[in-house]
Amino acid sequence: MTVKTKKNKRGCFECVSHAPGKDGYPRATVDGKRDRVHRHAYRKFKGKIPVGMIVRHKCDNRLCCNPDHLELGTDADNA
Repeated sequence: MTVKTKKNKRGCFECVSHAPGKDGYPRATVDGKRDRVHRHAYRKFKGKIPVGMIVRHKCDNRLCCNPDHLELGTDADNA
């Protein structure tokens, strides 16, 4: 999968190659698995996503897939 990004002023790598879905997150298929682009980026650069954890955007930008802007958390952390 190739994801094209555009860096914004805040350092976000905004995905411009995959359209966001109704929830605002771009999705892509990697190795037969369809998922949000930021989750693919997290797995590629930081490792596995444990069961029960979500990948949160520290920047609050749903288009961002900059690994430095991603962190693990829970649904409660994200609320």
